[in-house]
Amino acid sequence: MPVFNLTIPDTSPLIAYDGTWGDSSHIDSAWVDYANGTFHATQEYGASATLIFNGSAVYIFGARRDNHDYYTTTLDGMSTTGYGQSNTPIFNSSLFSATNLGGQQHRLVLTNTFTTPADPWVDIDYMVITSGDGNAQTQSADVWLDDGAHNITYSDGWDTSPNGLEASYYMNTMHRTNVNGASASLLFNGSAITVYGATSTDYGLFSISLDGNDPPLLLNGSAPVFRPQNMLYYAGGLSDETHNLTFTNADPNGSWFDLNKFVVSTWPTFETVATSSSSSFTQGPDPTLLSPSQADPV
Repeated sequence: MPVFNLTIPDTSPLIAYDGTWGDSSHIDSAWVDYANGTFHATQEYGASATLIFNGSAVYIFGARRDNHDYYTTTLDGMSTTGYGQSNTPIFNSSLFSATNLGGQQHRLVLTNTFTTPADPWVDIDYMVITSGDGNAQTQSADVWLDDGAHNITYSDGWDTSPNGLEASYYMNTMHRTNVNGASASLLFNGSAITVYGATSTDYGLFSISLDGNDPPLLLNGSAPVFRPQNMLYYAGGLSDETHNLTFTNADPNGSWFDLNKFVVSTWPTFETVATSSSSSFTQGPDPTLLSPSQADPV
């Protein structure tokens, strides 16, 4: 490290789903064949899934099945068509891959574009981004912070009392709020940060601002079941200075949002200067888009 692959599960709020998607339906007996038993699937034409990220490579994994068809993947405005049908189910299959990306922020969108109404499905199991400073010799130091760490400041409206689910959380603690506008800010020095919290049926919209970026990133913590320690946010390639990460409950309907743990990674020397909220970046060579058959497994 710090050239490493970060797996983003299909359940992470980092992946924004638009249109009608099913979340890990157990009506489909093949749910057990997906990573961690979860997947997002859609049969709606035009339904999409979007990931905004910083990294040198990105991969989408899902299944190829007999009721799947064409889909379109668009990376930074460049579109490619994929084909997801297979008479014999293939799980953990690479649906898309792009490498040799520059350090700027990227936008990846997978859209269902089936052409055969009888085979309208596409699904997502997980995504992977390659992150780090580009130097395999650099050593990374990771610091885990509990939600009660001294460098986290909470506004009014947060609750830390036991709710019967605390055993599922890191260190058996969490800060939670159902107050619209309640916020929490973390000051940290590091090259990357990963944030974890729960998603569930009564959770909703929340926003994230890194170093005051405007507009903030708006994400959705709603899920059909309770999922503790879910990946809520990741940013890498941060500059060597103090950063301010602010979370806000942005749901007007009394839905919950919680914070559980933060992992701050420090890379002593690195050249990448892009962040998920910065306009300055190191431009790399033109990206290499790989067809699903060319993509190397991660």
